[in-house]
Amino acid sequence: DFIENPNMVYSADFDPTLPLSMGNLLYIFSLLLVDFSFICGYFIYVGMMIRSMRIAGGKLRTISVSSLILRLFVLTAVAFICYFPAYVAILLLYFFIIFIIIFPWLFMFPACYLSGDSGFFMSIAETFRKSKGYYVVNVRNLAIILLASMLLQLVSLGIGGINEAVGVVLDAFISVFTMFCIARYSCLIYNVMILSRRRVIRINR
Repeated sequence: DFIENPNMVYSADFDPTLPLSMGNLLYIFSLLLVDFSFICGYFIYVGMMIRSMRIAGGKLRTISVSSLILRLFVLTAVAFICYFPAYVAILLLYFFIIFIIIFPWLFMFPACYLSGDSGFFMSIAETFRKSKGYYVVNVRNLAIILLASMLLQLVSLGIGGINEAVGVVLDAFISVFTMFCIARYSCLIYNVMILSRRRVIRINR
């Protein structure tokens, strides 16, 4: 309406409780769907990489393909149920600060569970136990990854001002690449934590 009659801007009485249109809902749903697909990709990458690392290393027990698929299904189902309420809580409430604090532990949970080392609920406790002594290291490395991602996104924003199509493609690539960097890091640091924990147990014995 404003495009058809620009003068409406000066005389319109704006309602602060504007209803959501179907287009708004579809747009919001598409954003949530894309973000959730990132999470699913994160789970799949972590599960496959840990299994591949353990097959190559031969030192740690390797989860079977059927068990990995089952655990991926369980983790994805739980994430789907919790995703929207958690998303709203993080955005609208004070959970954003809490999320930042617990994220260095939270991003390790898929690695602990999908490795096959522990069951679903036991993995929650094991994530905190195995991350002991690595919290600051994880915060530092995650901050480096996210800072590099922000700088690259600023570059893509500048490129988008010159060529919008290239900017959109580059921004999408950076988002996906950042997610896989975090996933890969979680696998590598989890492997380090497992081996160091076994070394400590062996020394104590």
